Amino acid sequence: FSNCKKTYLNNKDARKKPFITAAKARAKLKSIPFEITEDDIYLPTHCPLLGTELDYAMGKGYRPNQASLDRKIPHLGYVPGNVWIVSRKANTMKSNASLEELQTFVANLKRLGMIT
Repeated sequence: FSNCKKTYLNNKDARKKPFITAAKARAKLKSIPFEITEDDIYLPTHCPLLGTELDYAMGKGYRPNQASLDRKIPHLGYVPGNVWIVSRKANTMKSNASLEELQTFVANLKRLGMIT
């Protein structure tokens, strides 16, 4: 790692800024509330939904374990208590699949003997 990357990964405040900047832009685009500050973001080591270790490294491109700021209840916007850090994979699953689809997915994996 370069010194810049080490500083970024070790500085929690520095890691929160990109989440704030991106969320503010998305909120404006979607016309939803934006009232969070860096104090409203907790940076866990693992995704609370999938249990995988989160990746806070800088860079573009899809990385399933990349930390992602999620709105727990999307229509409420970026307000205190409604945001958390999850993996990009979990955020994508949560935003693209209904509960029924997720339950069907798991049931079929079990039925096919792919999970127990």
